Amino acid sequence: MNAFFASIAFNLRRLFDFRGRETQILFWPYVIFVYGLATAVTTSLTMRPILAMAFEMMQQIKVAADQGGNAAPAFIKAPEMLVPDLSGLVLPIMLVNLLAIGLLAAAVARRLHDKDRSGYWGLLPLPSMLLGLVLLPTALPQFFVFGQPNPLVSLLMLNNVATFGLLVALIVLLVGKGSEGPNRFGGAIGVPGQ
Repeated sequence: MNAFFASIAFNLRRLFDFRGRETQILFWPYVIFVYGLATAVTTSLTMRPILAMAFEMMQQIKVAADQGGNAAPAFIKAPEMLVPDLSGLVLPIMLVNLLAIGLLAAAVARRLHDKDRSGYWGLLPLPSMLLGLVLLPTALPQFFVFGQPNPLVSLLMLNNVATFGLLVALIVLLVGKGSEGPNRFGGAIGVPGQ
């Protein structure tokens, strides 16, 4: 457990240092920490409000049905009435994703250096991730419009598949042992220019 916290401390100290190399032992615990933190924050910022809105809508339908109203035909005619407004979640999701990218950027570059690759390989999934963040605010409100094909939503879904594929490609570049001995990015781990 001490190595896990040492990895986090090492990477936080070198948050803006894109030089040098980084071993798997220093890299992966930090990635797990950042991913877990981003997932926890995103879940708390998004799932709690979504569930609260959904339960409130279901409660309103139940009250209307208990009072002799006929909620079923309204639901059948307009299923989107059960879909909460998700537009307020776009900004928090964008900010958490950008923060996670910022926290991982230098560590990814150093890990790629350890594999004798340029840190620019770490930018591989970035264009599709940014495209997704740009498309999300416009596509999300249209996502649950029933009965109407929406090319913007389809583009967002296709972009998500591309982003996932590019992230897998980057992970493949990041796994495995680094180069033996000094390479063009340095020698000893954590010491740039050696």
